[in-house]
Formats: sequence, C-alpha cells, structure tokens
Amino acid sequence: MDELIDIARRQGYITTREAMALGAHEHTLGRLADVGLLERGARGTFLLPSDRYLSDAHALLTKSQLDRDPFAAASHHSALALHGIALHGVAWGQVHVLDPRKTSSVHRSIHRHVRRPTDRFTQVDGYPVATLPLALAQVAARFGVTAGVVSLDHALHLDRCTTDDVSEILALGRLRRGLTFVRRALDLADGRAQSPGESRLRCILADAPWSIESQVNVDGPGSGYELDLLVAGRVAVEFDGDCKYQGPEGHRAVIDEKRREDAIRDMGFGVARFTWTELDYPVAVRRTIQRRVLATPPLRPEVIADLTRRNLTWEAPPDALRLSGS
Repeated sequence: MDELIDIARRQGYITTREAMALGAHEHTLGRLADVGLLERGARGTFLLPSDRYLSDAHALLTKSQLDRDPFAAASHHSALALHGIALHGVAWGQVHVLDPRKTSSVHRSIHRHVRRPTDRFTQVDGYPVATLPLALAQVAARFGVTAGVVSLDHALHLDRCTTDDVSEILALGRLRRGLTFVRRALDLADGRAQSPGESRLRCILADAPWSIESQVNVDGPGSGYELDLLVAGRVAVEFDGDCKYQGPEGHRAVIDEKRREDAIRDMGFGVARFTWTELDYPVAVRRTIQRRVLATPPLRPEVIADLTRRNLTWEAPPDALRLSGS
C-alpha cells in the first residue's frame, strides 16, 4: 500500500493499471479512496487528495453522521473540521464521535469513542462538538505531532484558544495514549504561522541543528518583508501555496515574488522555497536547507543590526555573526 501512495505522491496520481503491475488487486485503489488516502478522478485514475478541499468535505460527512445519530458528538479532526480549524494527515474518510451509549467501536466510515463525564462540548451550526482544546489534544494524540502542530498553529493564530487550554486537557487525565505527541506538539506550536505549509516546514526542521525563527521581518518596501522561517540566522525558508500563482492575478504574483526574492538575496540571505508536495519528503527538504546554510556566508553587520531593530525579541544566533576579520 505504501508503494502505491508513494507513486501517487511523485506524479500526483496513480492508475489501476500501474497498481496491478505492482501486484495489487484492481480494487485496492478503491479501498484507499474509501479511507481518504486517495480520491477518485477519471475512470481508472486516482488522485492524491488535497487537504484544502478535504476539510470541507469531511465537515459535511461529519454533519451527515450526526444527523443520523443525535446522541453522538463530533470529536478529534471531525470536531476541528466543524470548528473551521486547519487539518493535515488525518483520516479523511472516517468520522470520529464521542458516544455515551457504548464502548469504543471502529468501522471504516466511523470511529466511536467512549464519551466520558468530564468531556466538554459546544454547539457548532447546531451540532454537538467537542470543545476546541479537547479536539486539538485528540488530534495530536491520535495522528501525531505534525497533525497536531498544523491544527494548533491555526487555532492559536485565530486566537481561538491557548496552549494552556490544551495543557489543561492533559492535566485532567482525559487522554490515555499519545501524550508524548501532544506535549511535543505544544512545544512546537507557534501562532505566528500563517499556513499549514509553514507549520509542516517547522516540524520538519524541529530537530535540525540550526536556529529557527518564524515570521522574521527584514528590510523592504513599506513595512518590510516577512520571512516564513529564518534558519541559522541567514537562510530564508519559504512555503509556496499553489493557489498563490493561480487565477488571473497569478502572473502578477509570480513577478512580485521574483522581485521580493531578489531583494532578500541582495541583503545577503540565502533562499529555499518548498511546495506542498515537496514537504512529503522531509529528508530532501532538510538536505536542501543544509546546502543553502553551508553556501550562504554570515550576514553583514548592518543587516544583523537591522534585523535586531525590526524584531525586538530576535537575537542573532552565533552562526549568523560575521567573525572579526573574516
């Protein structure tokens, strides 16, 4: 199954003929689509799903389940989809609910969890939904650190909750598994992130041996340019969302981005850009950034002084400083 998904990631799609050539049954891709790992395209072709659209579809799927079951309440990523929080790496084809009537049960399309007396709920569009802190903790615990950070970053960015709110869920002892994932996600969460791609990039670099700063302001027209990430004090790491360059304004966006990048390079920064698909290969991302760090000289003193002035809480890491006489 992993080999089939890898092919879809490399080319954006996979056909039933390609799957059968690898020894998979002709219905295997259909089953992967049923659980949300692929989505059906033209006949015999299955596409790699896009989080941007799947979140809305999952919210509708969740509402359809709750319409049939008034005793259940949305939980995990199903709750976050209704809350309007960004999602990544979750089970798109499976709705998660809390149910007070029975023990946990798992079906391909719905996962029922035991609803406990301490669980807190709210109403979203008239549907019972787990509170945001509970759902955020559940997603990190079940789907891992990156999934947790993407959703946490968005919730923090919208000022919908705090990390203390999520930590309180841990203190209540509600979760029995995945506690390490939740704690790590809380450590990495940063409400300054402006897209799920930035959140994923920061997770990929979390254990790298370089300093990492989010949304650092550098010189430029008006209020200056905001870098998605500044790595090792001298490499601008940027995430490029596909929608930025689409539509009638796409050509202008390409030109503006080129001018912006040229200005950043002229200040002495290295630049590394990544798309959503490239983030599926974290080792390659880290290697690319490592090459940029090694190829970029330390910043000029006046650039470091300007960075410090523009970002009052920013301190230049040791490897960003130009040594005397170098």
